[in-house]
Amino acid sequence: MRTLLLLVLAVSLSGLPLRADMSVKDFVTILAADDSTMTMTVKGYIEGLGEGMQVSAAAADPGPLFCAPKPNLGVEVYTNILQRMIKEYAAHVSPEELSNTRISTLLFVGLKTAFPCKQP
Repeated sequence: MRTLLLLVLAVSLSGLPLRADMSVKDFVTILAADDSTMTMTVKGYIEGLGEGMQVSAAAADPGPLFCAPKPNLGVEVYTNILQRMIKEYAAHVSPEELSNTRISTLLFVGLKTAFPCKQP
């Protein structure tokens, strides 16, 4: 019975696309669905993405890629930056290209734009 259960689980999960990044289309669809569980999951994902980018940016060689004022800006700041970047990018690309764009790319560009490092 246990083997059958594991087989059914493996087959059902094999149809799911597993990826470490989310497209703009996925992001907008989830937020528009007004599902509190999915919204919290997406916000947690965005916060982790933002924090990871800050750590990576600070460790970049020869210098930081952007200079945020504090280590964790919080999910609201990351989400606002992302939503602003989606709106700005939408003015320059087709709806299809926007839908397929990864939110990590837009968040990174948004963080670089919002928090540039001062040149010495």
